[in-house]
Amino acid sequence: LHAAAVGVKGGAEAAAGHSQLVEEKTRRRQSVLVKPQIPKRHSTAGEQTEELGVVEQHLLEVGDGPRRVYAVAVKAAAELGALLLARFVDGRLPRTLAQDSPPGVLEDYAFLAEGLLAVFSATGAPWAVAGAEALVTALLHRFGLPDGGLARSEATAPGLDVRPVALQEGAEPSGYGRAAVVMARLLALGSPAVDEARLERLLVAAGAWARRSPGAAPSLVLA
Repeated sequence: LHAAAVGVKGGAEAAAGHSQLVEEKTRRRQSVLVKPQIPKRHSTAGEQTEELGVVEQHLLEVGDGPRRVYAVAVKAAAELGALLLARFVDGRLPRTLAQDSPPGVLEDYAFLAEGLLAVFSATGAPWAVAGAEALVTALLHRFGLPDGGLARSEATAPGLDVRPVALQEGAEPSGYGRAAVVMARLLALGSPAVDEARLERLLVAAGAWARRSPGAAPSLVLA
């Protein structure tokens, strides 16, 4: 989801020219797409469909070429985000799309939340940022540790907090680091789902390790 919404965006910018794409994005924000705003409630499935239809309408306006590639990628990412968000039921996200899937782990929540914020940045769809807020609220509840950090998995029994904390990043970023980035972005948007003190506790809990190995924790450094 994140690759579709962000990675293809970079390729489109290179092909179309940065200034041309910025101009197009500005025009789109002002005319076709919904102006970005923090929603007061979650959108319904019908409203999500209507907002995706706005993206569809935009595809008819951009014509062919690199800008259409970008618009198609945005639409695909938005549809995928809505599909995955539909699996987020009762505050839980499954690990896979299978019906008998085990519970999701920290990176499942963090990566989907970041992908939804990418969709929000590209389209201004309120349901996307509302979904990211709900996922962050859930991951803080399910994976939060007493020191303010985040475990990779849920506790298997009440009071069991001896759980793995995955901070190091390699080919795949860590759920901990991307959760921190998502929280920082929501805080910058003025979202009520995140407060500065909670984000600070999250960063402090991993601060000593990140200072020793900043190259292995780029997401924490970014946050």
